Order: sequence, then structure tokens, then C-alpha cells
Amino acid sequence: AVATAVVVAVVSAVLAWGWRWTESVCFSRVDDPWATTGGVPITSIQELPASEVWRVPEFKRRGLPVVVRGALNGSDSVVLGDWTPAALAGMFGHNSIEVQLGNVEQEDTRLQDVSLGEFLTHLDDDAWLDAHAGAGGKRPYVAESADLFYVEPRLFGEANRLLAAAGMRDSRWLLYQHLFWMGPEGAVTGLHADIDPLNMLYQMYGRKTIWLFPITETPLLYQSEKYDFGATLSHVDPFNPDLERFPLYAQAKPLPVTVTAGDVLFVPPHWYHYARSLSVSISVSVRLFTLCESMALGPWSVMEAAHMAGLYRPAAGCVCHASEGEAGSPY
Repeated sequence: AVATAVVVAVVSAVLAWGWRWTESVCFSRVDDPWATTGGVPITSIQELPASEVWRVPEFKRRGLPVVVRGALNGSDSVVLGDWTPAALAGMFGHNSIEVQLGNVEQEDTRLQDVSLGEFLTHLDDDAWLDAHAGAGGKRPYVAESADLFYVEPRLFGEANRLLAAAGMRDSRWLLYQHLFWMGPEGAVTGLHADIDPLNMLYQMYGRKTIWLFPITETPLLYQSEKYDFGATLSHVDPFNPDLERFPLYAQAKPLPVTVTAGDVLFVPPHWYHYARSLSVSISVSVRLFTLCESMALGPWSVMEAAHMAGLYRPAAGCVCHASEGEAGSPY
């Protein structure tokens, strides 16, 4: 056991060093986003019209968030309502899907496999949602799920068309990933920061609010050791912060933005953020990578493979396997 622990510690240290080196070479991380704003911190997230979606890479270079209003409203699949709960249930409801019960970023991880059709049918059924609620009554939802895109070619094709609709499909972005987010009113995503260099949230149905903390606020956000592939979590539950344990959090000033169907939000890497659905909500995250950026993710990918094989088990737990004593997917 001691030898295994030593090996894991050494490998983790090597991977961490490899990640820092490859990130410095391939990622355009912006630690001081105010350098491009005349030294003045922004107090709100800039909005662009759909006709200016091509400017998103500019905001990536500057390390600033931006929301493009109505960027997807020219996409037939959005206009025709293919992304409503009823439409998705009719087309793909025979699949099973894993739901999170509550805020897994800050609470124990509780997971459950359900029929996608059942879940979509009960998104506005308070009795069903309450029966499946997590700690504090936080409602279940599908978070960061890629499985459907792999088993449903039609859905994968629709998602690819969304790239073109938002002006993102060109030779600069060689690799990309689609992830589903689906939940009822009140569903939450806990406080975390992603490493993805170009992370776009496509709001397909409903409304949700996202609160983003500038990267300069990171020292106030109490990093957690709980494992989440490609992300860093916070100890602070933003929906019920314990200011006695985490007093610096009171000084943090998030930037809120509400997105509605058709909007696209760019979330800069390493900006902590959290979200709450204001209605039944369906979103698709699209992460895009150049070849160099994809190679920079190599150390993370090795660690994730070890984790999923049961070789790397963080003491603080993870968001992808149920916490001890909770329902869900064991190692």
C-alpha cells in the first residue's frame, strides 16, 4: 500500500509538472484580463449581437467573457424546436442517462441512472423532483454528459451544425467536445473553474443565470481537492456560503449573466463560475481545441484514465463516482 501511494504521488507530481509546462506553451492563459481594459476591472459581461459572433476568439485572447445574444436563432434545429424536452424525449428518450442529485461540486456525490424519457417528462413535476432531490432540496439534473452524442449519430450531427451556426467551425479548431446540461427550474451547478481554452455554453431551451468570478478573484475562492476532470472546484457552496469557514469569499464579486434560448456564452479558462436554472433548461457546452491545446491536455487525460481505471482515487472524492454510502456509480 505504501509503495502504491508513493508511485501515485510521484506520477501525480510528474503529470502536474507536465501540465504546467504544456499549458505555458500551448494555452493563451490570461492572468491579468484587465491589461486589455485599461487596468479597469469590468463590472458586467459584454454583450454582442449575433452578427458579431466572429469576435469570440478576440475575447479568448483577452481572457474576458462575452455573451452573444441570439447567435443560434438562425439555426433550423433551434427555430424548429428540436431541442425542447418533448422533442428530445421523442427522439432519444429510450436511452438511459446519469443524473446528479444536488450540488456534487460542494456536497457528497449522489448519482442515479434514469430513463432519459422519464427525466425529460418529469422536468416540471415537483413531486418527482422532490423525491429525487439532493441535500438541501437541490434538484437533479444532467450535467456535463457526453454519452448521448456518442450513441446518437443524429444528435451528434445536430450539435456539429450548431458549431457552424455560431461561427465556430473552421480550421483553427481541430478538436471539439459536446456536453449536455439538462435540468428543471432550480437545478444548480456548483462553484468551479474549467481549464478549457475555448468553452462555449449554447443555451438551447429555457433560461439560466451564470455567475462568473474574474481570475483575479481566485485567492478568495478556497480551492478544493475534490477531483473533477478538467476542472478545479471550490469548497464554498455559493448558494449557502459558510462565511465563518470561508470569510474571504465575502469579498468576491461575481459577474452575473442570464442566457435565454439562442444565446451563446464564452467562459474564459480558470474563471470560477456557478449556475442556476431559472426554468426548465437545456444547454450544450462546446469545448474547442487547437492541436497544440489538445496535446497540452495529455497529462490531464492520463490522470483521468488512471482515475476511471481505479488506479487514482483522490482522498477528497470526485464528482464522477458516488461518495461513500451514497447511491450511484462505485469505482
